[in-house]
Amino acid sequence: MIEFAPFSAYALLGIGLVLVGLEMALGSFYILWFGIGFCVVSAVEFFYPFANGLHQVALASLIAFVLLVALKQRLKNFLSKNEKEIKDDFLNEAGVGIMKHGMVEFKGTMWEVGTEFKKLEDGVEVEVLKAEKNKATIKLK
Repeated sequence: MIEFAPFSAYALLGIGLVLVGLEMALGSFYILWFGIGFCVVSAVEFFYPFANGLHQVALASLIAFVLLVALKQRLKNFLSKNEKEIKDDFLNEAGVGIMKHGMVEFKGTMWEVGTEFKKLEDGVEVEVLKAEKNKATIKLK
């Protein structure tokens, strides 16, 4: 059987932290689990010293594999989930506008309106249904 000297708990913790740091730089979601595995084996080494370094590496790899299979996709989904949808087409929303000089002011922009609305008095509030291509579709409130 292959044997080599066991690592100290501090060496295992150092290896684990380096692997976690490397994961932060690469973002592959694979190295992280090996780093956590080595950190867990480091904690075990504090209370139960291993006789063989191969057992330490094997246990760290086993822990990493189990965590990888169990948690990789969940963590990826959690970290990549958008908390709110970004809407970059905010002008094409409905809202309230004010008539000025035969046009409607809506969201800080003046929009053309249909001929039937051009004669409305300035200051009249209208409901904007849609605003696109320099023209607003409106109705009276």
